Amino acid sequence: MAAIVELQMPIDGEYQPALSIPVETCQRFSVHPLRWLRYVGFTIGTEGHISQSAAGPVVRYSEVDIQAGVYYYIPDSQDPFLLDPDLMDDRTSDSSAISTRRADFAQRVTDRDGSHGTCLMTGATTNFQACHIIPHAKGNQVCSEYLNHSQFSFQAQYMNSLADHRNEVLDPPLDDINDPRNGMLLTVLLHRPFGASVVAFLETPNFAMSVTDVALVMQPIEPNAKHLGFAVSRLTLQHFNAPDAVTTHVAPHNSDARQRMDHDDWPPPLLFDIAYGCAALNTWGVPQFVNLARQRTRHIYYDDDDSGDGGDGEPYVDVSGVDQKRYQQRLDSDARAARREQKKKQASNTKAADSQTPDLPDIILGLWMHNARQGQRQARAMKANKTQEKVRTWLDSTKD
Repeated sequence: MAAIVELQMPIDGEYQPALSIPVETCQRFSVHPLRWLRYVGFTIGTEGHISQSAAGPVVRYSEVDIQAGVYYYIPDSQDPFLLDPDLMDDRTSDSSAISTRRADFAQRVTDRDGSHGTCLMTGATTNFQACHIIPHAKGNQVCSEYLNHSQFSFQAQYMNSLADHRNEVLDPPLDDINDPRNGMLLTVLLHRPFGASVVAFLETPNFAMSVTDVALVMQPIEPNAKHLGFAVSRLTLQHFNAPDAVTTHVAPHNSDARQRMDHDDWPPPLLFDIAYGCAALNTWGVPQFVNLARQRTRHIYYDDDDSGDGGDGEPYVDVSGVDQKRYQQRLDSDARAARREQKKKQASNTKAADSQTPDLPDIILGLWMHNARQGQRQARAMKANKTQEKVRTWLDSTKD
């Protein structure tokens, strides 16, 4: 039986097994496996440290060996920001139907990464695709509410929730699934493995690791790697499950991609971190922890806990009053929005290094805009009711 490293995460003050990783796998992913384990804990939770006991000292991250046994992830401030385990599901990469917006997305990603039209990993000039990091299907989570005979649809803000939930500030906000920052130009041979979380990209330096913490492997087709002594940053492809022989040949484990970090539309670290965390959960996640993460994040990313049809196949309609659960969700969302705005203001003030006071009206305006949609729906509903009342009055007058 293989020696196992078990990483436990605190949930509501109690540690629970989260990941179960073979020791040899930890050593294959990093020359300093404890630093790597700390980064993995960050991707599925929040910033923190690793210890071999729940209240013990921090491990020595410089160690080149890792021992089998239980390791505890100790968050710096709060319980982990759990990931949606189903994040990388529902990928629609191979759909033959290409909308105008997706075509624009593909063109903008190609213009950014192309360098005369080449895959970021292999340099291939043909048979490459603009791949969504967060699947395109996550931007199509469309929910409908029915009131009388009027239908109001809105697109669930899955992308916004990613940054919101983890208290990340992206400027400008990443609220469109077809934003080029959510894309990479990859050969078709890597698109499917990436979408299935068989492979993922590790960006260094990051919260826990430096560029020298991952062994360097040269690619047989297009060597993108620089000497580690000169590399300022790396985007390294790592294999979580054994891919087919073609994928292994085209992009070996620990081979580097070409980066365009100088470009405004380059993907933010948040997206690489989240995709990496999902691959870790998919490969090594303890089933009970994965199910718990799914339950805890459902209300954050999805409109309803179920199909929303009330059990009879028809859309559920609540016209009797306020849905208390949704109301609480909106309050939680407002609070997260306020924290995000405050964090953004603090970062701006630090960068400016002046004595300007926070622009509180901007925060108030942001919260007002967040609630504006609900007010618009209520206004439409009131207008529909008034119209129906006028129709009833007219019908009554025709009876005389």
